[in-house]
Amino acid sequence: MLFRSIQEYRIVLQRNPDLPGIHGALCNAMSRMGRIPEALKECEAEIAAAPFNAEVYVDAARVHLLAHDDTQAAILLEKALKLDRPPIAVYKLLGKLYLSQKQYQAASKALRKYLAVETTDSSAYYLLSRACKYTGDTQGMNQAIAAFKRTSEAAKNTLEAHEPLDNVGPEDEASGQGGRKE
Repeated sequence: MLFRSIQEYRIVLQRNPDLPGIHGALCNAMSRMGRIPEALKECEAEIAAAPFNAEVYVDAARVHLLAHDDTQAAILLEKALKLDRPPIAVYKLLGKLYLSQKQYQAASKALRKYLAVETTDSSAYYLLSRACKYTGDTQGMNQAIAAFKRTSEAAKNTLEAHEPLDNVGPEDEASGQGGRKE
């Protein structure tokens, strides 16, 4: 599916190379396929096209973290923070970065800021539990683990709830009756 998306993005890019977001979409798809060097080039092109968009810097920082280039990721995240209305995801990535650099207090602070807004992100609670563990905050660690378990289970239940809904036929939707398509 991602391969097909990349092909379609390239067609759009040929037709309109200045379209905002197209390089970012390519960066995202390529990074998810593990094509990190190509993804980094697309991130750079998107930054050149939209230098005042904080999300572009956050996306590029995510790919640099995947490439284990913490220095460049930190630079990009700082740039995102300096722009107007940085996305909340910047704080999760900062938390990851600080954890990898063994700056556990800073990681905890960044992750708590992120989780104050994104309360259902189980992976962020997991990261926070690790940061708390290394700072000796046992209570914070236990709370983060409990939140991780709660949000992980909630996400699993949401997926399970959608499965029967995906099998509802048009006639069932119109009547308001649930049921499986035959």
